[in-house]
Amino acid sequence: MHGLLQRHGLRPPWIERMHEVDAEVKRIRMALERAYRARCPCSSDDTPEAAVRRAQRWEAAATELRAQMRQVNRRIDEFNLMKPERLDTVFRLRMRWEFELAHVERMVRGEQASEQEGKSKASFGVVEQNPETITAPVPG
Repeated sequence: MHGLLQRHGLRPPWIERMHEVDAEVKRIRMALERAYRARCPCSSDDTPEAAVRRAQRWEAAATELRAQMRQVNRRIDEFNLMKPERLDTVFRLRMRWEFELAHVERMVRGEQASEQEGKSKASFGVVEQNPETITAPVPG
């Protein structure tokens, strides 16, 4: 039956729901990453007032994202009830704030460490693309 539906460009409702949930999870994760990055101080606006504004925006975003995660978890539960029984282990995702936040923190820290490593290599004149070529820093 699934092949017949596919030939006519149709999908069963549970597949549609799976795609909707997947898109919503990706959207929430991207929003969490943007909100987390926005809470980090930037060099152009590092005043105490700016820190307070960033903290307030973070708290508002975190509250909203937690609510969105609860909503998507309800949709995941609905999906798990409507999908065929033989697909029981395919889609057992539950979004958890702590795990999602920890993932973003690790990702941002890793990028910052890579940036620092790149800056230290650049200060010594190492060209990363071709490890055989080492250039000396040009005096300013």
